[in-house]
Amino acid sequence: PAVEGKIVIVLHGLGRTRNSMNSIAQYLRKQSDYTVLTMSYASTRAEVKDHAQALAQVIKGFPQAREINFVAHSLGNLVIRHYLKDVKTKKRSHPPLGSIVMLAPPNQGSAMARRFKNSKIVRTVWGPSGNEIASQWPKLSSQLAIPDCRFGIIAGKSEKTVLDNPLIKGGDDLVVTVAETRLAGAHDFLIVPAVHTYLMDHPQVHQATLRFLKHGHFESESKRQPIKTVSLKKP
Repeated sequence: PAVEGKIVIVLHGLGRTRNSMNSIAQYLRKQSDYTVLTMSYASTRAEVKDHAQALAQVIKGFPQAREINFVAHSLGNLVIRHYLKDVKTKKRSHPPLGSIVMLAPPNQGSAMARRFKNSKIVRTVWGPSGNEIASQWPKLSSQLAIPDCRFGIIAGKSEKTVLDNPLIKGGDDLVVTVAETRLAGAHDFLIVPAVHTYLMDHPQVHQATLRFLKHGHFESESKRQPIKTVSLKKP
């Protein structure tokens, strides 16, 4: 049936499936009147541009949607940003955009990925998309848009020292550093005590995500932390 209301498209990260986003998708369905759809894409078998094209085909199926929102984990956010760049560059039409909630997005690349860019085993596991982040970040980043719509970022940070990743510097979720998630223009920013793999399952993330979709902030308007600029040292 045609979907005419507000849609939330939920995207998973690298090497995962739509099932990894079940808990947050189910929460949004139960706690709101959004039509929540989880999308799978071949994250380890194609490049980010291919995933963006797959997303475009999904969105094309909702011509009557009143509003499209996104909630994505990790690589899924780069897929969205690539899609938005394609829309702008090729002047494609699409339903009105609402909000985007980015969970642990590698918006500034990934130092962890760069450390293993020469490992054939790791490169095989990551596939083309992971290799783009590891070895071709300057090229890939030029193909990513900064969303024109309202977007917020939730980063994970382990509170237990024993879980700190010794391979990357700074606060991190064992995969992406807090600094790497930041993107200028974000309407709000939140750090949650969680690791990368399970960030989307954290109850605080569920509540903050829905609050942002509805109101444009993670906790409250007075506690909102917009990102105006991003300063990240060169690797």
